[in-house]
Amino acid sequence: MWSNCGQSSSVSRSTSGPGQSTCAATGLEPSWTSSPKSGQATAGLALARRLDVPRQGVFLPGVDKAAAAAAPPEFRAPAPTAVWQLGVDTGRLYAAVSGDFNPIHLSLLSAKALGLPRSIAHGMYLASRALADVGSVKSEAFRWDVNFEAPVFLPARVALEIGTVHSASGSWERSDYVAWNPRSGRRHFSGSVTAL
Repeated sequence: MWSNCGQSSSVSRSTSGPGQSTCAATGLEPSWTSSPKSGQATAGLALARRLDVPRQGVFLPGVDKAAAAAAPPEFRAPAPTAVWQLGVDTGRLYAAVSGDFNPIHLSLLSAKALGLPRSIAHGMYLASRALADVGSVKSEAFRWDVNFEAPVFLPARVALEIGTVHSASGSWERSDYVAWNPRSGRRHFSGSVTAL
């Protein structure tokens, strides 16, 4: 018999029957159950969450912590250049293509099991779709940046605005984009595509 309880500092183990063990870790780690008879381990969605432990992010080396922690400037939604209609199955469709089957993107039930009110669109799907809407990048090499601010709960309507910057000679230099919830005006993400 074996069990894998991850690297959590707060782990509890229990025996749930002959030849079976269960462990649970605090935070957002799943419970694992193993059985020597079947030779299989299954990951459950039973999650323990400690609400009394403050969550904090980690800053990468070289990041200005004060600037990163500062409140972003107030967002005023511009006129959209596109509006996306994202169905409730957007996460499942993206998972089928990408191979990323994270449960927060797949269904209402799996997202709720992980503490979200609904499933959310995958960030790489949103960023890639914005890049596609920017159009053909007129440079062999480019830099692609995206900053996420709020999840896109599915199903959803997402408004997108793309602005393009040209050089004095008229050649493409950069396209900036921003996506938001057209009903609430809350910004979901923003970014840019820049020629190198």
